[in-house]
Amino acid sequence: MQLSQKDENSLGILPAQSRFASIGGRQSNAMRRLPYARFLELLPYRYLAPIAGDSVLDLFGGTGFASAAMDQRFPKQLLVDLSPDFAGLRANGARALQGDATSEVMFSRLPAVDFIICHAGFHHVLGESGGRSASCNERRLEVLRLWKQKLSRGGRLVIADVPSVGTNPTTCLGRLPTNSLTNFLATPWPHGSACNRLVTSLQNPTSLGHYLTGLHERLSQLDIGDADPAAFFDNAVSKLSASGHEAHFAAPHELLALFDSAGFSNSVAFVAPTPWLFSTRREAIWFAHELLGLGAACATPDHLTESQEATLASHISRYLNLKIVSDDLCILSWHLLFVMGENP
Repeated sequence: MQLSQKDENSLGILPAQSRFASIGGRQSNAMRRLPYARFLELLPYRYLAPIAGDSVLDLFGGTGFASAAMDQRFPKQLLVDLSPDFAGLRANGARALQGDATSEVMFSRLPAVDFIICHAGFHHVLGESGGRSASCNERRLEVLRLWKQKLSRGGRLVIADVPSVGTNPTTCLGRLPTNSLTNFLATPWPHGSACNRLVTSLQNPTSLGHYLTGLHERLSQLDIGDADPAAFFDNAVSKLSASGHEAHFAAPHELLALFDSAGFSNSVAFVAPTPWLFSTRREAIWFAHELLGLGAACATPDHLTESQEATLASHISRYLNLKIVSDDLCILSWHLLFVMGENP
């Protein structure tokens, strides 16, 4: 899909020579202002985190929202991200290092941990010829083997990322774990709000299988609709983002095979609906605009122009779905591929 000059102007696309600028500050602002919009991305970790241990390594950690939500369960935390904008962001006392999470030299200096997560970052691990080549999977296998070396025995690696174009959210490969953790993720919204009621209704299942079944049923009742986040990235974000977006999104079987080749045991892959939750439609569009660094920065939803809102909404409608459920609940459809493996 080619963007028209009107699209670029209405979104405030930055000049090409400025696109190298980091969007870390914008992501941080979006997550600070709406810290629980992506809360449903975190719930599967309750069933995937190891039972024992107290340390977590957050790779490609960005703002650190995923590991920060686990600080009561995993108090020993270390975040690694290549962007200097994320260094020192953690306000909860966790350490944050600027560095390449795929570098053998840098990684050799890190301590062993019980749990490693890579949330929405593995698609940036590419081969020398980019994402669509054999060298991409070769490089990813090297990285998985490197990461496995830092896991304690019985420790787990979880990668959560957008799956390949056209992947069905019901996809599941391998045997789902039956154990669950105590709900270490507190319900964040005011009691009685629509978001609170929705999330609370999803926190009771005692197994991952029951959780996924209940989630599908609940979203079907709300008629949220399907989404294709990878197509959204490939056809919209890569062209609208101020910094571009070079990536390769893996299919479940592709990533699961790499886990097996890297020597992980009890590996499982599944695609879970993880819609983003907001109070208003404008809030949802602004959040996507800032989190993904689309065009010129807008400090608050009120700074988003009508033209910017309309243009981004049109792209969202092509690849995702934006559903106003009630006066105080707006849902942007999304889903993530989760792949978990244990160090035997």
